[in-house]
Amino acid sequence: MFDQNLVSKTKEELTAAKSVAILLPPDPSTDLVAAGLGLYLSLSDAGKQVQIGSGSQIRVENADLFGVDKIKNSIGNQNLVISFDFKEENLKKVDYDVDENGKFMLLIQPQPGCSAPDTSTINYSYSGASADLVFILGVNSLEELGKIYADEKSFLDGAKIVSLNLTAKGSNMTTMAFHNNAASSNAEMVGYLLKAWDINPTADAASNLLTTISTSTNQFNSPKVTADTFEVIAFLMRHGGNLGRSPFAGSSRFGAFPPSGLRPFMGPDMTPPTFDDDELPPPTPFPGGPGRVNRVPADWNKRPKVMRSGQSNFQS
Repeated sequence: MFDQNLVSKTKEELTAAKSVAILLPPDPSTDLVAAGLGLYLSLSDAGKQVQIGSGSQIRVENADLFGVDKIKNSIGNQNLVISFDFKEENLKKVDYDVDENGKFMLLIQPQPGCSAPDTSTINYSYSGASADLVFILGVNSLEELGKIYADEKSFLDGAKIVSLNLTAKGSNMTTMAFHNNAASSNAEMVGYLLKAWDINPTADAASNLLTTISTSTNQFNSPKVTADTFEVIAFLMRHGGNLGRSPFAGSSRFGAFPPSGLRPFMGPDMTPPTFDDDELPPPTPFPGGPGRVNRVPADWNKRPKVMRSGQSNFQS
């Protein structure tokens, strides 16, 4: 699927990296979210310090992907930023103090006659991203990252980048570009690269990728499904990947079907009630009680009416 020299070079960079950032474009597709989380969960399990970010909220239909709560709208973690509504001309000075218990206190002193900042407008965030290696998925330029690029332009302009994209076009962001428009999905490309880099995905990561490959290929019926696709599928299944999204919004999923032994409308630990013969309730007596005579209505004994040929009425 990809040039093996490029695969080897990126593997070396990834092995040397202690910290990794994974970036998605604003409003990413399910395929991109699953691919990004497949990387995030697998690299985290491999001992890397990993962040994953997107410049917008993740769609609600992706809420059942494992690890989706780890996707943030910023990747900076070096500096604490405190912001609030206040006019600069009303500010006299900014100072700080540290008490005997080591608590840091920031002082915002207004000009005489001006009100202090309103605490209800105070917001906290981080800035100052840092990572040894940055994976960027689904974009052709850094500007397409939107808010994240605007927030971390100085960092990203000098970062060591690996680009993954479903396109035949090259990349002007990096020489480590895994671009391919023949692959079925970004999820398939990530599964292929994890296998090539000898990184074992977690079961959750494998399930994210496997389910998305299935969906992207119409249950493997797409003409883009190749031998490489099935090798990736086998790799993911060997590492605990399950097909299908859980109908329950929890931390695990059953796959395409409930586990064996799970009866409809019953929990996995529930069993149907059993009774011994002496515990069964006595049969309910027939209405009317003993001695009741079941009489057949008189008209049931009459011969049926027959219509004869040539007659206009019924004979009985």
